[in-house]
Amino acid sequence: MARRDDEDELGNEDGIRRSVARTLANWATGLLSLAVIIGWALTSFYTLEPGESAVILQFGERDRVVADEGLHWHLPTPIESIEIVNVAAVRQHEFGLQRRAPGAPKREALPDDATPTRGDTTTSFENAMQTADNNIVNLGYVLKYSIEDPFSYLYAISNPEETLYDAARAAVREVVGQMSVDDVLYTRQSDIRVGAREVLEERLAAYFEVVGMGSAFRVQEIELQVVQAPAQVQEAFDEIIAAGQDEERAISEARGDAKETLERAQAVAIELTQRSLAYKQSRILEARGRASRFDALLVEYELAPEVTRSRLYLETMEDVLPDVEKLVIEPGAASVVPLIPVDLGRSGSAGALAPRPAEHFGSEIRSGETGEGQTGSGKTRGETSAGGGTP
Repeated sequence: MARRDDEDELGNEDGIRRSVARTLANWATGLLSLAVIIGWALTSFYTLEPGESAVILQFGERDRVVADEGLHWHLPTPIESIEIVNVAAVRQHEFGLQRRAPGAPKREALPDDATPTRGDTTTSFENAMQTADNNIVNLGYVLKYSIEDPFSYLYAISNPEETLYDAARAAVREVVGQMSVDDVLYTRQSDIRVGAREVLEERLAAYFEVVGMGSAFRVQEIELQVVQAPAQVQEAFDEIIAAGQDEERAISEARGDAKETLERAQAVAIELTQRSLAYKQSRILEARGRASRFDALLVEYELAPEVTRSRLYLETMEDVLPDVEKLVIEPGAASVVPLIPVDLGRSGSAGALAPRPAEHFGSEIRSGETGEGQTGSGKTRGETSAGGGTP
């Protein structure tokens, strides 16, 4: 009897232990399941920084694209999956340029025809291009771009970055191949940038149109860093550049001289025109004044002809006689008084004071008398013309 009681007691203890063990196992399983569920649910939350976009796939198909920054939620994996792409960052590819940090080891040897430029930047034969006139130029340039459609970028084509790299290089080569070497080196570098960008955009649009999607990239610019002829002919091209600069300088100087000469000639022409107009106006005013004076004299002459005629004669003599050399000789003194010309005495010559022959004196006296008679006759003519109505 006592043994049976002991066995019952031991059986009860074993049951209690088994019950406690089951309870603890259930609790552990529940807690673990809860932790798994909570962890699974936490994978549904994600945060977008400024400039980022999230592409959400539901069971592997495109569901939506989220571009708003901040905290977001989606159905847990594997129901929905998410890929985050930075669409605001400006990315770049370098072509024909090899850069290295100061002091860093050189990763690969440069070819023999490499042309060093801008310190730690070099351009190599990688981007040697043929121009339309069968010359070779080395171009080093940088493609700057950003992501326009994150879904196309992730799932439209494989290796989108390599596709963009190859398309950009082909676009630049196509544009350069349509230009001469002088255009590429000197005159049309801006056309290369614009033309290559347009060709690249058209080519990318055609690539993504095949799969029925929009272009994944937005081309910002193609920036030319190095545009040079090969090292073997660089010196000749430098001389061409110097000659072109001399030509431009000579043309500029010639244009400046031509402009200065033209401005000076225009100023002289304007001055002559103004002086001519002023002279014309003065002559017109002078003629009008003379006409008015003549009209006034005519009125006075009609009122008193004799007085007016005498006044006009006297005024004329006052104007004429002060400038005329006069010689007054008394009657009978011509044979004894030698005549010395005043102008010869003033000239200072040695022979100016030499006496002249008497015959010459007589001729001068006769000419003086003749001149005096001419004066008188002039007076008579003046009186006659005045009497005829002419002042």
